[in-house]
Amino acid sequence: MHVRRSPRAALAAAAVALAAAGCRGPTAGELGKARFSYDEGAFGCLVGCPPADAPMAAGSRVHVNVTNADELADFTVSSTDESVATFSRVGTATVKGKLWIVVGASSFAAGDSKLVLSDAASGKEIDRLPLHVRDVQKIEVAERGEKYKDQLTIMTGGSTSMRLILRDGSNTELVGHGGIDYSYQGAAGSPEPLEVLFGEIISRIFIGTVPETMEISARETAGSGTIVASSPAGATMEIPVQVIDASGVTSLKLSGQEGTAEVGDEYFLSVEAMAGAEKVHSPECFWTLSEVVGPVTFDHASRESAAVESTEHGSSATVTCTIGSLSSSVHVVFN
Repeated sequence: MHVRRSPRAALAAAAVALAAAGCRGPTAGELGKARFSYDEGAFGCLVGCPPADAPMAAGSRVHVNVTNADELADFTVSSTDESVATFSRVGTATVKGKLWIVVGASSFAAGDSKLVLSDAASGKEIDRLPLHVRDVQKIEVAERGEKYKDQLTIMTGGSTSMRLILRDGSNTELVGHGGIDYSYQGAAGSPEPLEVLFGEIISRIFIGTVPETMEISARETAGSGTIVASSPAGATMEIPVQVIDASGVTSLKLSGQEGTAEVGDEYFLSVEAMAGAEKVHSPECFWTLSEVVGPVTFDHASRESAAVESTEHGSSATVTCTIGSLSSSVHVVFN
């Protein structure tokens, strides 16, 4: 099994979810001098990074921002209980003209510790932030109904990302990533069709508190199996997976973006494919243009989306996605 972390759909999904959540504020330290927030990366902090008060998953990593660092003396960081969590300064950021200091936190075992900021010159304590670490007792797939009904379905050569929700014994959602192990069990007699990819690329893209996320990347062979996610505390979750080729797609629908196509702008189209009652993730279209009037061309085309453009008013074309024996078309007229 090839292991790495993936950047994909989590970017767009996180941006939408966080924007919908509204503005959030930092958490004040126990002495009232420093302000702290968990780091969800650039997208998360567009609407204010979340307060640093949620418990952390055991065995995971998270970044904590000190959001008013320019109001404080230069400081060192330490932990009141290194058996629970350790801390280190990992970088800086400038947000709306203010200096933030980024502190990396690594948790090890359930318990309580504190992030302590101390004056680098005098050693005097500046402030402290409680950090609660909890065992992962429950694992869920975020937006499960959007991903699959009975079996996660991916087209050969494609991939999809899945965010996991981690909870403790009181059903409280935990932050942090890296505290979950993954395995893949292929069907007997079938070649293993998947690579389960998780962790490092996503953490570098977001630079902070990334929700536990994995990407499932299908090889070029159809097959089926089960992904098992597990925590050191014994929580497990199984995800049945099937990888299909073009012959397994039973329906598809090509749709254009809302509004009219405008000269000089890209016009985006995307396809939805089904395999019976299951959504097909990462369907692969063969794209064509027909009935072309004027200078209509593809700006770009990927597995499941494409964009066309034109420089002439009144130009038009029919865009078609074909998968196996199925096809779906949209006629585009540029105004």
